[in-house]
Amino acid sequence: MKVVELILKSAFFDDLNKKQCSTIPVFIDDRFRIIDAPTNYVIHQIMEIGRWKSMHTIRSNVESIKSLLMFLDGIGVSLSTINMRHWIHWRNNMYEDGIRHPNSSRSVNVRLRNASTFIVWCINNGYIEDPFIGLTEVVEVNYHGVNFNQKKFKVKKYKINSLLRVRNLKDRLPTIDELMKFVNQLNSEIKLIAWVMLESGMRISEVLSMPTNVLPSFQDVIEQSRIRYAIHLKNNEMYIKNRKSRIVFFSHSLCYALWIYIQQVRQERLSSKDNIPTSLFLSNRGKPWHPSSVQKHFKKACQSALLSISMTPHTMRHIFATQTLANWNFYFSSETTCLLWLKERLGHSHVSTTSDVYIGMVSELQQMDHEILNKYENDLLNMMKY
Repeated sequence: MKVVELILKSAFFDDLNKKQCSTIPVFIDDRFRIIDAPTNYVIHQIMEIGRWKSMHTIRSNVESIKSLLMFLDGIGVSLSTINMRHWIHWRNNMYEDGIRHPNSSRSVNVRLRNASTFIVWCINNGYIEDPFIGLTEVVEVNYHGVNFNQKKFKVKKYKINSLLRVRNLKDRLPTIDELMKFVNQLNSEIKLIAWVMLESGMRISEVLSMPTNVLPSFQDVIEQSRIRYAIHLKNNEMYIKNRKSRIVFFSHSLCYALWIYIQQVRQERLSSKDNIPTSLFLSNRGKPWHPSSVQKHFKKACQSALLSISMTPHTMRHIFATQTLANWNFYFSSETTCLLWLKERLGHSHVSTTSDVYIGMVSELQQMDHEILNKYENDLLNMMKY
């Protein structure tokens, strides 16, 4: 793919108020055929609405679009079939190039912003189907000076912040063998806390403040085996980030293990207590666990397992989300549907947060260890053996 420039006539040059642009870029493929979408987009921005009025702006946008199209061509994907995973892959690829070469994160972010504007234009003009279907958000906008009462109008706007910034690369996720080595170094109580996070995606602060009354009754657990229970996390009963109540799901095995803990461990720690705390997990002193204490146990287990990566309580949440997203085709009609479901389970305010964090992680995970994607639940039960 190449970009050639056509010289503009003086009449058009005058229409632009004699700005610096005197040529118009045209995108052509290897057979010297004009590529319609990017070429028409450039013409629209320069000639029809006059938004790009300097050669610097034109050059910056053209280079951004060219970078995206060449990347898609390199991985054998057409513009009409682009999706979120391709976006994340392109973003990460540019960031890695920025590490090897003197390209700043700002330059990468400029390319992402320019290319995302191009994609939105292509969607609105029918060149491609919406790769962000289900991810559009309704936002309130003030049209100051336009409306007399300055009312707020709700408009649909593409929420693609995940494409407009570069994050620092984090530690990779553990393989199933590394996770098993780590779990084996935890004591039974911390292992149970990790199990809750691995199976529900709850934050450590939420797990440690979770009350006992969220669990199904012990009688129900005994009588109804092999069933998943809906656990209602309510903001007025426990700490929840952003005060966003939600529902998570526990397996029968996890609920049974939690009730055994309540009857054999928690009850003993409450024997000398006047004011009974509501938290499910209690320390040896009969008080709720503090997240930093659990973090210390995780750090010690990592060292004992001789792992080359760090394992934190939040890693458990990442593992839950990546496993669900990686296996979306077994449970959901589309990856977007899975993202929307994950958003609710994880308690994210915006689905763009879910896609930003976890689509890249799933791609990385598939490259590292494909087996973990297929046997996660069975391995989780085996490694816990509470």
